[in-house]
Amino acid sequence: MEVINSFFSNIKNKLTNPFFGTLTLILLFHHWELIYSIFIFDEDCNMDDKLLIIQNYLSANVTVKSFLLDVIYAVVIMFVGYLIIVFTRIMVIWIEHNVMPYFTGKIVSKNVVLKTINEEVVKERDENFIKYEEQRDKVREYSKLIDEQQDQIKEKDENISNLNEKIIKKDNQFSEKIDIHQLDLKKLKEDHLLEVDKVKNNLIVDYDLQIQGLENIKNEYENIFLTVETRQFYSDSKEKIPPVISNAVNILIDDNLFTTFIQFVELSKRVKLEKLSASYNKEMLEKFYELGLFYKNILDIDLELTVLGNIIYEYRNIFM
Repeated sequence: MEVINSFFSNIKNKLTNPFFGTLTLILLFHHWELIYSIFIFDEDCNMDDKLLIIQNYLSANVTVKSFLLDVIYAVVIMFVGYLIIVFTRIMVIWIEHNVMPYFTGKIVSKNVVLKTINEEVVKERDENFIKYEEQRDKVREYSKLIDEQQDQIKEKDENISNLNEKIIKKDNQFSEKIDIHQLDLKKLKEDHLLEVDKVKNNLIVDYDLQIQGLENIKNEYENIFLTVETRQFYSDSKEKIPPVISNAVNILIDDNLFTTFIQFVELSKRVKLEKLSASYNKEMLEKFYELGLFYKNILDIDLELTVLGNIIYEYRNIFM
C-alpha cells in the first residue's frame, strides 16, 4: 500500500512540475492514438494483438528524435507560458495600481482613500503608537524617578528636622550653661568688687594713716622751726640751719632761683597755678618739685609748700 501511495505521490509531483507537466501534455497530444489503443480495442482482439499494436506504434512513432522535439516543444511552450503569466501579471498589477485607483477616485466618494494612502496613514499611526508607548515608558521611568527623589527629599527633610531638634536642644543646653556661667561670672565680679572695695578701703585707711603720720611729722617740724622760740634761735645765724635745708638753699642760689622761688611763693598765695604758668616756665616748676619745695598736685590747680619749702620761705631773710 505504501509503495502504491509513493508511486502516485511521485506522479503527482512530476505532473505539478511545470516542465514535466508540459512535456506530459505534449506527449499525450502527439501520441493520443497510443493512449486510445491501450484503452479501446476491437472485441475480437486478444492480448497478443493488443501488445503487437502497441509495439508497432512505439517502434514507428516514438524515437529519440521525436522525444527531443517533444522536449523542445515543452520548453518553448513552458517559456511562452511563463511570458504570458508575466505579461498578465504585469497587466493585473498595472490595472490594480493605476487604472483602478484612477477610476475609483473618479467614481467612488471622496471619503474612500487609496490603499497606499491608507497604508501610509496606518504606518504613521503605528509609528506614532510606538513613539507614544516609548514616551509612556519614559514617563513611567520619570514618575518612578520623581517618586524616588521625593522619598529621598522626604527622608532628608526628616533628617534636617531631627538635626534642627538636636541643634535646638544643644542651643538650649548651651544657653543654660551660658546662664550658669554668667551667674558665676556675676558672682565672681561681685566678689571681686567686694574684694576690691575691701582692698580700696584698706588702702584708704593706710593712706589716711600715712597722711596723718605726715601731718604729725609736718606739725613736729613746724613746732621745731616755726614757733616763736625756734624762730629767734635759728634767725641769729644760718649756720644753725640743718644741712638738709641749707643744701636746698645753696642749690637754689647756685641756679639763681632763690629770689625767683621767694617771688613765686608770694605770687602763688594770691593767684591760681594756671595763671602762674603764663609767667613762669614749667622747667622751673619741675625744679621746685624736684627739690621738694612744693607738693606736686595731680590736677595742677593749687600749689602747697612742703615743710622744707615753708621753712626756707619763713627763714628767707637769713639767706638773702
